[in-house]
Amino acid sequence: MAERQTDDTATMSKLNRRSYLALAGAAGVAAGTAGLLGGSTGSASADRQTVDLGAEGLQDGDAIDDYLAEHFDNGTAVHIPPGSYEWNGEGLDGDYENAALIGDGKPGAVELNFPEGEHRYNAVRAQAGEVRLENFQIRGATGGEEAKLRAEARGEDATMVLDKIWLPDGVEDGADGVGIYVGAEHAGTIRIVDCWVQNFSDNGLYASGPGADFDDAENGKVIVEGGLFRNNNISNVRIGTDGAEVRNVAMVHDGQSPPNDGVYNQRNLRIRQPGQNMVVDSCDIYHSIDHSQPIDLSEEFSGGEAVIKNTRVLTNSDSPVANEHGGDYLLKNVHLKGDGNHEIAVETENVVEGSNAQKATPAAQNPVGDRS
Repeated sequence: MAERQTDDTATMSKLNRRSYLALAGAAGVAAGTAGLLGGSTGSASADRQTVDLGAEGLQDGDAIDDYLAEHFDNGTAVHIPPGSYEWNGEGLDGDYENAALIGDGKPGAVELNFPEGEHRYNAVRAQAGEVRLENFQIRGATGGEEAKLRAEARGEDATMVLDKIWLPDGVEDGADGVGIYVGAEHAGTIRIVDCWVQNFSDNGLYASGPGADFDDAENGKVIVEGGLFRNNNISNVRIGTDGAEVRNVAMVHDGQSPPNDGVYNQRNLRIRQPGQNMVVDSCDIYHSIDHSQPIDLSEEFSGGEAVIKNTRVLTNSDSPVANEHGGDYLLKNVHLKGDGNHEIAVETENVVEGSNAQKATPAAQNPVGDRS
């Protein structure tokens, strides 16, 4: 990978897997910033062949690997019935064109249970058309140093979609893993919609690589819409490509992340590469810990351009909200609360503090997990 480093908080404890299925999709999550995203409908395009794995014999509790290997391929829309399935990582890896893997039922109603403490490098690459992974959890704390899931669009006109993909169990003790990794070769568009990623030691969403100064870096488009990224070391959300968008996302540090080589560096939003025209809009940055930066503009590059707007920040950290940087960075219409350092060392416009400021929330705008 590009780099190896390492009052109203919401409890997101590990769930009892079977009991969770009955609760998935329940209401009760507080709304975040205005402009709630409804998410994608995820309907398969007419030119995909629909396959129902339930009709193919898959039952709750079965191993799903062979079913995925046989049926998930180019030009297919494969549906997984609600349930909990054992999965050893087979059948979801490689290059795809115009394909979809969709968990049916309410959000979170499909679980793929990967063995605790093990790891397998699953990379899903869109070469043409839209490739969609939608509405399933990958359970089990990962071991090793690989990403839980790598996803990207290798074709310039291709789109990769991760819609309601939940990775709630993070890493096991001592592991150095990423949640979602977007590789440098990403050339098309990736949309990451209403995903839940927490407790990883080497970034929750690591999507800056395509904007790096690498020979194989393709600077593809990265769009993050909604979701919860919580207590991931190094950063919760990491971007750096031209035109990157982060909208209606909850980025939360309200507890200790797993260490990265023994180090804790819990940034919330990190801009790691000098992308142009990046936008962070209508987000909640909830930083109730007393260290690390809510917004990190990396000192390891020069230049770059981004506006962070219509966003609420709560900070109890001694570090500034945003550090000084030589690029073109603007915080606009930002609401600040908390007992920490409110310094913003880049250009600002309409920063609201005190009693008139709205308080960031640690909740995703669309429900994730068991909040009952």
